Amino acid sequence: MLKSFKLALVSLFMALFVVACSGSGPKDAAKTYMDGLVAGDSAKVMSVINYDTTSGVKTEAVKGKVAALIKEFSLRADKHGGFSKYELSDEIIMEDQATLKVKLSFKDGSTEVNDLTFQKVNDKWFLKF
Repeated sequence: MLKSFKLALVSLFMALFVVACSGSGPKDAAKTYMDGLVAGDSAKVMSVINYDTTSGVKTEAVKGKVAALIKEFSLRADKHGGFSKYELSDEIIMEDQATLKVKLSFKDGSTEVNDLTFQKVNDKWFLKF
């Protein structure tokens, strides 16, 4: 009984440690961005873009750019027979800047590798747009 209690207690502490150490980083922001791009979800893409919400003109401009970006991604995927998957790698964090690579794989077997750059603002990572 005591042995199973100790095991349960250790498991609980390990779970809490993993949750506490898994804060939001640039890779999480990149995943949100890519998931939104793939799904055509402009709200999700915009959630990781830092823009001035007090200016209606700026918000509309960002929405327009995001819509164009989603359309371009969709057209590119269609050109390659559809989108298959993405992989994030090579995360480099230097103070409040981060870069990482995203490898796009398409259904025709072709791939593309692009760099994503992020900026940390108020403890949250945003895509440099």
